Amino acid sequence: MPFTFHAHSGQFCRHATGSLEGVVRAAIAKKLLVLGLSEHVPRSRAQDLYPEEADLSASDLHAAFGAYVEEARRLRAVYSGQIDILIGAETEYITHSTLDELKQLRKQYDLDFFVGSLHHVNGMPMDFSPELYENIVEHCGSRSEMFRRYFDEQLELLQALQPEI
Repeated sequence: MPFTFHAHSGQFCRHATGSLEGVVRAAIAKKLLVLGLSEHVPRSRAQDLYPEEADLSASDLHAAFGAYVEEARRLRAVYSGQIDILIGAETEYITHSTLDELKQLRKQYDLDFFVGSLHHVNGMPMDFSPELYENIVEHCGSRSEMFRRYFDEQLELLQALQPEI
């Protein structure tokens, strides 16, 4: 059963390309049976925005996420006979308070699934550049301590949200 549950579009994510409908059409062309759309959840603090989002605000991201869910629902209806579309989101665990925001977001939009992702350690971004990564290693005192904290935070995310992916 061909499927994916990690699909971003340039329409709603600046490190991706193409439209959300283009993602759906490409999945159909590749004969996927199930497509899980999973744009990134919006972040609520300016310091948590991705580098490519520097010109946006947290409210811009929240508005874009609402537009994503609306468009995904439209596409699910349009392509219902050709592919099963599930509407989800890739999580962002940044601090402990992020977990409450994620639970509220899932409830607000009645999402089908979460992809349990972690792009920060100790509230610091880790995968945007080698310099940021090394900054976290230095902040934690060692690479092994950074990994310990990463997996502790991943465990907290998994236990609190129980993401399907």
